[in-house]
Amino acid sequence: MYKKWSTLKKLIWLRMTAFGNAIKTVTGAIVTFVTSKAAPLINLTASLSPIQDLHGYPNPWPAGGGVNVANINIDPFVSAGVTVSAEHSIVTINGTKNGGAYKDIPFDIEVGTYYAKIFVISGTASSRPDFYILKDGADIGGSLFNERQFTVESGSQLIFRCALWVDNSTYTNYKIGFVVSKTSGITAFSPYSNICPISGHTGVTVYRTGINVWDEEWEQGSINQNSGENQSSTTRFRSKNYIPIKPSTSYYFHTSNDGLALRYYDRNKTFLPSANTSAQDAVITTPSDAYFLRFVDLNTATYGNNISINYPSTDHDYHAYTGNTYPITFPDGQTVYSGTLSVNEDGTGVLTVDRVTVSINGSNSWIQHADGKYYVDNVVPNFKAGVAATTYCKSNIYQLEGEGRTSSGQVTVDKRFYITDQYSRVWVYDSAYSSVSDFESALNSTPLQVLYPLATPVTIPLTAEQVGQITTLKGTNVIWVDDSDEITVQYLA
Repeated sequence: MYKKWSTLKKLIWLRMTAFGNAIKTVTGAIVTFVTSKAAPLINLTASLSPIQDLHGYPNPWPAGGGVNVANINIDPFVSAGVTVSAEHSIVTINGTKNGGAYKDIPFDIEVGTYYAKIFVISGTASSRPDFYILKDGADIGGSLFNERQFTVESGSQLIFRCALWVDNSTYTNYKIGFVVSKTSGITAFSPYSNICPISGHTGVTVYRTGINVWDEEWEQGSINQNSGENQSSTTRFRSKNYIPIKPSTSYYFHTSNDGLALRYYDRNKTFLPSANTSAQDAVITTPSDAYFLRFVDLNTATYGNNISINYPSTDHDYHAYTGNTYPITFPDGQTVYSGTLSVNEDGTGVLTVDRVTVSINGSNSWIQHADGKYYVDNVVPNFKAGVAATTYCKSNIYQLEGEGRTSSGQVTVDKRFYITDQYSRVWVYDSAYSSVSDFESALNSTPLQVLYPLATPVTIPLTAEQVGQITTLKGTNVIWVDDSDEITVQYLA
């Protein structure tokens, strides 16, 4: 018996030391470590969190639910050196104007009487632009910096006009919020219908590089500073591919005295013109919303194998690229809003889902409890009550009231919601609706999306074909996972 136990302990010791290579653990948003040889990772665990664009606000919906009916959208449009884009009710302007320019953005709303006003959300403008509404080609009454009333009839053609009159005006991430309301007295901006959808993950990508995170793929040409698109140049070269990076992270740009113009992009590879900057043998911290980078070498049209973008930023030498990319797609179209991904040494893995979303519309048999107060039962199964608000619930329309309740009752604050474990019930208080039919009609147009925690997490096994084995390099390794704020890696040193 003793001999068998002694042999077992020896086998365990051999596994833990891997013939001299101890198993070590490192945690962070982006991790770095040194190994004595290439080997499969023992384990990688990545946290997955829901993604919700709050339009620059620390908390959503500052003006209450459903106030703004102005839904304006336009892809980035470059005119006279200025880029104008619009998403729902937010217009963003960047660049320096070098000629006459205005941009007309069509929009539609139903027949009725409305009030309109614009607000400066963020950014700077050396000369203030102006904004108007044209109805059937005629201005409704002047600048929208003052509240304007207008009436929409059947067949009315509506235009939101951005007027950039002054030459040489410079706009830096100048964001305008456009509000159209059915009631007068607009005092603050709120996004279009206050809808802030919650997104999940259908997969992740694991990046494993050496110190240099740039793949050193290049081509002759430049990148437009206003649009982020390729443009021709015979005197410069650019990075060919999007370079994955972590937001709010410091990198050292080893440029061998060349000047680099940096172009940043968000998680969807949408250009971020306000983040334009330059680097020349310097430490640069990436913007908080940047997930990809490209650059232009301003000094030469030919790459000389002498540029590297280094993590950690304390390393200032040139390093050749030694990276690999591991895309992992979740099975059966699975979307994970919150949980963890764990990848094993043999390439298999498991998803642990701890929060899910449910979409609730007007066909879910809502009940009116009192004026503006509504509830619906049996829509949040396996709900976990009593957890902190920071890890609790979110919605695309309303803020959470309190930290959730464990018994039935009525929500007390307008434009709020909460969930109870009793009856798996969702409560909403929205005084904009005087009847359950009006409320249900609104939800049929824009369903209520609710994210909530599970009392019993769901696990989803992943096969080696779905995941694949992740290996380390001999020497310095840098590993991160897109859309994950924290990973834990176990490896053989």
